[in-house]
Amino acid sequence: MPSILISQISDDILDAKIDSAWDYTTYGGGIEDALRIADELATIGKTQSNYKAAVNALQLHGECAYWTSDLDGAKDWYEKALKLAEKEGDEREIANCHLSLGSIFSNQGVYDEGLESFNKALTYRKANNDTSNAVFILLKMGWHNLTADLHDMAMNNYSEALQWAEPSKDTVNMASCYMGMGNVHKKQSNFEAAERNLIRALELAEAIDDAFTVSAAKANLGLVFKAQGQYQKAFDVYPPLLEFFQESQYPEGVQMCFVNMGIMSNRLGNYEDGLRYSHLGYAMAKDLNRLENMSDAGNEIGIAHLGLGNADSALYWSGLAAEHAAAGFFLEKERDAEKNLADAYQAKGLHEDALKHYRNYTAIKDSIFQNEKARDILELQTMYDTVENKRQIEQLEAQAELDRAKRQYLIFGLIAVSLLALVIINREIKRRKKARQLSEAKIKLREAENARLEDQLAFKNRELTAQALHIAQKNKMLNQLKEDLSAL
Repeated sequence: MPSILISQISDDILDAKIDSAWDYTTYGGGIEDALRIADELATIGKTQSNYKAAVNALQLHGECAYWTSDLDGAKDWYEKALKLAEKEGDEREIANCHLSLGSIFSNQGVYDEGLESFNKALTYRKANNDTSNAVFILLKMGWHNLTADLHDMAMNNYSEALQWAEPSKDTVNMASCYMGMGNVHKKQSNFEAAERNLIRALELAEAIDDAFTVSAAKANLGLVFKAQGQYQKAFDVYPPLLEFFQESQYPEGVQMCFVNMGIMSNRLGNYEDGLRYSHLGYAMAKDLNRLENMSDAGNEIGIAHLGLGNADSALYWSGLAAEHAAAGFFLEKERDAEKNLADAYQAKGLHEDALKHYRNYTAIKDSIFQNEKARDILELQTMYDTVENKRQIEQLEAQAELDRAKRQYLIFGLIAVSLLALVIINREIKRRKKARQLSEAKIKLREAENARLEDQLAFKNRELTAQALHIAQKNKMLNQLKEDLSAL
């Protein structure tokens, strides 16, 4: 056992291991090395109770399963990682798991679950003002809606992503936004708008020398040229891209180039080249377990054989393409295969069989048309529900604002009444205080007046008493005088 698993691993060493493992998963280029490190991280997580190592180990296994086209396995691994992150309360890793699960559901064609997972991841990123990751999720949602042929919803996703990316001058994501909008226009057969947006994406990618985004923009431009019947112009896009993807060891890109070069060669009447490129594309699609691409390549192999006069081989490969399309529920590919089968039987002079497959072709074509109409109705209903919900939310917010204003008015009214009452009470207190003071003053004045009168009365009494004594003395003197006179 490596010594690093015996003692506690340092944060720096752990982070370096995790980063290198995720680097190996880039575009599925180093799966074995990524799995090796994932197992080491799982051991560290278990023996050292290290949450960070454990949650990354689970996600790395999920990512490797995803790149090897084991979508069910990828879903199981990421759901385990999600439970662990939820138990830990790690919102960042919860958001990462929801984003990955959204991508898995999207590749499985499970629309509602995919959209729900993307929205959960987006809610966290927006709440934390994580602009770059919010844009990335919106781009994923745009592709999710585009593959479901919900064009208006996809365009809304790309437009919102661009609004988030532009202020921060996030050039890579801005290029991806324009590429997404170009793809929506292509799906709607608005080829001028599609080409304009894709060229803008190409310019932005070239300005920052982002080779993969440049290649993606060019590949999508090739598809726009193909959709307009400009097959030579479209073919010329792919040989340089093929060389780049081979050098980059990106099998998905290599497979895409081979299939499209086969398609363009057949449309140009170069059936031998078409056969060669389509076989190469089929072999790579089979290795990658891409049923849709296997059906595409099988159809083109059938067309090439028919063009070269090999009706039996055309029947075999067109029948195989129909099987792949049916297994993956790819109606458009199954429709193309039924058309090729009808043409091959017609070339062999088996008109009854040709008519049967042509009827299948017509039935699938009508079904696709009905599905498209149903999707259009669903999209309109979804957009209406979105607008209606927004209107109801605005009404509720307006009502809440009105209620808040009413509460404020009531509170202000109560405050005003209370203030008025305080003023009245204060006035009454002051009035009573003043009256009491006035009454006390009057009482004191009366008391002072009474004291003054009493003093005057006492003075008069003393004066009268003195006068009475004086009179009495005078009388005594007069009587003495009378007695003296009488004696003479």
